[in-house]
Amino acid sequence: MVNSWLRHESQLWISEQWCHKLNLPSDPGDDGYGYTAEQVAAFPVPPLTDLLGYGEAVRTHTREYLGSKKGSGLDDMVETPAFGEMSVGQIFSVLLCEIAFHTGQIAYLRGLQRGLNK
Repeated sequence: MVNSWLRHESQLWISEQWCHKLNLPSDPGDDGYGYTAEQVAAFPVPPLTDLLGYGEAVRTHTREYLGSKKGSGLDDMVETPAFGEMSVGQIFSVLLCEIAFHTGQIAYLRGLQRGLNK
């Protein structure tokens, strides 16, 4: 969202070749949504260090963008492909909620795998 919607640049997935570094599809739309059980089972899991490297690259790029916003910059309005017109601050609110939702989903799945007391 930061690169596509706010910076109007290509995603780091493409521009910094993370798709190739992680040996995963280059199409950012191929995000696993709707995968069958067989596709999930066949998904190549990249090394954790590489995944953490990608996460850090995205974090750094996002922090640079936020650091460039001075004063009322979070009130700047942006046209988004998914939600229509939103402020920069609202877009970051959506991102924070998305992260919280996924964190909860991961915790739920982890609990299913390990049990409640493990």
